[in-house]
Amino acid sequence: PYILTMSIPKTNHSKSLRTKRSTDTTDSCGTQSHNCCLKKLYIDFRKDLGWKWIHKPTGYYANYCMGSCTYIWNAE
Repeated sequence: PYILTMSIPKTNHSKSLRTKRSTDTTDSCGTQSHNCCLKKLYIDFRKDLGWKWIHKPTGYYANYCMGSCTYIWNAE
């Protein structure tokens, strides 16, 4: 089975009303950090999961927290 798609190219002079969201993908963890920090983790669909059926995107950043994280609503 095949899917044939067609689209009209977007003109350059039309400005989008939406803006892209962006996150900082750098590690915020230092080598001696014990506090809560963000660790960078990239998941490649083909290499890490063996998923060959996803062509785009090839992966995504599944960042995670590491260290002792305190929250305002902590039970302590």
